[in-house]
Amino acid sequence: MKPKSESVVIRLKEIAKKGFSLSALTCYVRNPIDFYFQKILRISEVEEVEENIALNTLGTIIHETLEALHKPFIGKFLSETDVLSCIKLLDDEVLKQFKLVYK
Repeated sequence: MKPKSESVVIRLKEIAKKGFSLSALTCYVRNPIDFYFQKILRISEVEEVEENIALNTLGTIIHETLEALHKPFIGKFLSETDVLSCIKLLDDEVLKQFKLVYK
């Protein structure tokens, strides 16, 4: 077994003062490496998943959304009511376009 560095020993003493929880001990028994990262180094797993959308795909969705909202008003003068009704339809139309693009 490799000797522990001074910083690891200090951190273990800090944890011991507070007391080891059952879940921490279980973590150590099941996976000492996870215990080391989570409890000693204070590095936790990041569960966030970031999804990126290509700019050209986003552009297509925006273009198609604007076109779908604009079509009913071709050749007409827009009123404030028309614009407000389009704003109410915006979220549903964007979702519809996402579904069409990503099938």
